[in-house]
Amino acid sequence: MSKRLLVVCPFACYPSTHGGKLDIYNSLIQLASVELNICVDLLYCDYEKQSSAADSHLKKYAGINEIHFLQIKKNKFLSLLYLFYYKPNYSMLYRCLADFKPEQQYDYILIHGFHADSILENVNLTSARFFYRMHNYEYAYSMQKIPLEKNLLMKLLRLYDNLKIKFREKWLIAKTEKVLCISSEEYKFFSASYGKKIYFLPTYLDTSKFVSFKNSNKPHPIVLFVGNLFTLYNKEALIWYLENIHGRIKSSISDYKFIIAGSTAGSDTKWLQDIIQKDKHINVYFNVEDMAAIYQMAKVFVNPMQNGAGVKLKTLDGIINGIPVVSTTVGASGTGLSHRAHCLIADSINEFCNAVILLLQDASLARSLVDNGQQYLKEKFCSLAILDTIYD
Repeated sequence: MSKRLLVVCPFACYPSTHGGKLDIYNSLIQLASVELNICVDLLYCDYEKQSSAADSHLKKYAGINEIHFLQIKKNKFLSLLYLFYYKPNYSMLYRCLADFKPEQQYDYILIHGFHADSILENVNLTSARFFYRMHNYEYAYSMQKIPLEKNLLMKLLRLYDNLKIKFREKWLIAKTEKVLCISSEEYKFFSASYGKKIYFLPTYLDTSKFVSFKNSNKPHPIVLFVGNLFTLYNKEALIWYLENIHGRIKSSISDYKFIIAGSTAGSDTKWLQDIIQKDKHINVYFNVEDMAAIYQMAKVFVNPMQNGAGVKLKTLDGIINGIPVVSTTVGASGTGLSHRAHCLIADSINEFCNAVILLLQDASLARSLVDNGQQYLKEKFCSLAILDTIYD
């Protein structure tokens, strides 16, 4: 008789428009790729229900049996009340998880991401074994946002909420049987305190999606950034690149182009439009469903992240799509990628700029980085064997 697994998510995972969604989707594909004799259901919260086409896709390709949806509703009054509550402010949005009434019992509950933790307070699911998929060290991730906040009152409110996040995160880890870290660095950090309940489970990559290096059909020196355009860290990264790197490369290489491709999730993009207006060397693509054609144009992929936690999947996406990557240390953190072996890692303005120019001009180095990078990803990110030890 097959066991039952409920995967709990704080948002719809398909289409995968940012790293958290992509990791959820990849993990579902991973589960569908092995013979574990587990029936998988999906429970997600969001403001709107995903399309029937998305449901059909997940059932067909990710092997999902049943899909359950809980609607998130904003309430300004409750948000104010949560200022005086022991839980972090986000808990107000996801409290519906505690009230979910399953049609059957589950053997396993996989909590994807910190924000879905309210499922642990659901009295209808007490017989299940709870596992936590850690996307980020949430406290560290949230603390890095504070210097980016310009409003003093908001800084203080974030500090106060982050204190609650710190204690909530400890509670979440203590309440779950196994913690599955996406980042090798966070795996090492939490293993020191929690021992054998911490597992390193890198995001699953499908080797059939890997694209080989091809430079002959890319006559133009095009640099590509891919990422959502609404989170503080991605905004910070793009602004840093545009203000410090873009102009220098444009002065050195006359036909250089910079492509920005990302999802907006309905957010305002005026901040970006104001920066790039009248610059003929920049093209922007919003909410592209099929990125293949854009990846095919690029000679270099950049990840100029200055802050953040967990694994920046955009760095891996560049390598998967056959493009050499220039990344900051933050952008490559948790991946295990090595400088000059799998990508170029640079943090200063001069080093980052020189690295991009070098890869635009040195096809031999570009090919070597892509080939070595893809081989590394196949060895470290494509294994299915670890699932046998998790779902024992």
